[in-house]
Amino acid sequence: MPAPEASDLRTLVEVVRQRSFARAAAALGVSPSAVSQSIARLEARLGRKLLDRTTRTIRPTTLGEHLTGAATPALEQLDAVYRLVDANAEEPGGTVRLTVPHVAMELVLQPDLAGFAERHPGVTLEISIEDRLIDLAGERFDAGIRRGGFVDDAMIARRIAPDDDLVLVASPGYISRQGMPAHPRELRDHRCIRVRRRHHGTTPPWRLACGSDRIDVSVSGSLVVDDPGVARSAAMNGMGITRLARAFVAREIEGGSLDLVLSGWTASASGFHLYYPSQPPPSAALLLVRDWLSARASVLKQSAPDIEQVSPHNIQDCRWDSV
Repeated sequence: MPAPEASDLRTLVEVVRQRSFARAAAALGVSPSAVSQSIARLEARLGRKLLDRTTRTIRPTTLGEHLTGAATPALEQLDAVYRLVDANAEEPGGTVRLTVPHVAMELVLQPDLAGFAERHPGVTLEISIEDRLIDLAGERFDAGIRRGGFVDDAMIARRIAPDDDLVLVASPGYISRQGMPAHPRELRDHRCIRVRRRHHGTTPPWRLACGSDRIDVSVSGSLVVDDPGVARSAAMNGMGITRLARAFVAREIEGGSLDLVLSGWTASASGFHLYYPSQPPPSAALLLVRDWLSARASVLKQSAPDIEQVSPHNIQDCRWDSV
């Protein structure tokens, strides 16, 4: 009996893991029909049924379960061999699948994406723009980028951007119509553009600090979004006040399309980190991505905007009644 193809075994392992042809196809980056053909080819080669399929579930047969258990470590060893080849290649190649939030894509990756592609033509970056927290293994990503506070301690993490502040901004037109609030409590009387946290679906109060003063303000408004870029555009269009990372709005403040609101009051935002599991070991291509982003961290730190310099108007401090 000829030995099964490694690709067919990999498909079987993924189908058993996902309990779904469609989800396995998405994880492997192929069509559901390709998954079905791969399983049919494997069953024909072995002359035995490997999966019990109903309209609702997919379960491995006894043989399918044994074969999956035996194939998984063998495929991991094969992947390790491929990584060893990559590591010793003159120019490592391969695909690196990254999950990246909108803000990190714009501020961290995009400015030098063309430069990375030119320096490493053998590496393909497959980037998914997604702000929710991702199960890297479950969704077949090699690595992710998130702010430090959202990275699991079990992951290997490398800082790739400095810490930032969350600041309040609105368009000059909105401020001229509605007035500039003098204290965070007055935000309750304004239209606020809220950003929903995708990982748990809530729109929490805006936590702000100024010196030793702290306040949580429950704001309201007619727009809730789950994309910071949409919130920024809505604020520029005069729809209200929003709270975003200062680096993400520095260009708009400098250009005059957004004004700082209550500039003395901010919230801290930890810097972005690249993270990935310790097992299996990272590929040579992923290590190239890691080193590239680590080198960019120093550039980003040096170029971090002083928001009070780029927007000298409407600067306010904490000299009001204690919260």
